[in-house]
Amino acid sequence: MKSRGGPGSCPGEMITVALGPFARLGIEKYMGDDLAIGVRKALIHHANKIEVGRSPLPVPNFLPDLDPRRDPRLLVSLEIDRDTESRLEKEALQQGTTMSQLAVHAVMGYLAELEFLDAALRPTRHD
Repeated sequence: MKSRGGPGSCPGEMITVALGPFARLGIEKYMGDDLAIGVRKALIHHANKIEVGRSPLPVPNFLPDLDPRRDPRLLVSLEIDRDTESRLEKEALQQGTTMSQLAVHAVMGYLAELEFLDAALRPTRHD
């Protein structure tokens, strides 16, 4: 799935991220069917946290580089601005990981934050 630019975006670099099925379902639940928009939001959110000095959690050692040949539906190509890409590449280098692994980690972290906020708004059940 490819998405280029969009409202408020500036020209940048094309990247491809191989998502797992769990990340795909989370993006679809919280952000709709356009996976590229969901991934872009997560990457920008992650890069902005880095910029303001909020240290992101490290990429876990068990996070694999997914093989897109196993399921090409999980490949998402998108354009991100150069500043965001630069911050993410620097972070990946500092963590000793790949840009792909960092991107998947950023998506999962963003989904966890959205789930937390969603859960906080749900009424508490008293059984």
